[in-house]
Amino acid sequence: MKILITIIAGTFLSFIAVSYSVAQSPSVIRHLHQYVITKDVDVNEFKELIDENKGTILDVRTKDEITSGIIKGAIHIDYYSSDFKEQLEQLDKNKPVYVYCASGGRSSGAMNKMKGMGFTTIYNLEGGMGAWKASGFPVE
Repeated sequence: MKILITIIAGTFLSFIAVSYSVAQSPSVIRHLHQYVITKDVDVNEFKELIDENKGTILDVRTKDEITSGIIKGAIHIDYYSSDFKEQLEQLDKNKPVYVYCASGGRSSGAMNKMKGMGFTTIYNLEGGMGAWKASGFPVE
């Protein structure tokens, strides 16, 4: 029984020592600053997120597509634009971005590009504007 308690206590103390040294490591601290959230969300979760009004709503459809309506408060940056990445650079990378397109494909691509550019929190609307309209949520 004493041997078991000694093994458990030794393991516990080792865990604490390793945890402390890892927490002090600059590489771990740098890694924590690179934490990124990218998530595909359904239309109801997307609506809840944008209603919190804590980020940027981004429409990546073409100019022709946005004539059929846009989610209130969204900014438009055409995914196919030659300066798409340069326009994205103008956005706050530390604020959540809620991105959508017509059906979810381009916005998924935009989410991946943004992740590579250092954006920290990106949500992609599954089903895009088609799902948004089918749900009955308003457009402008």
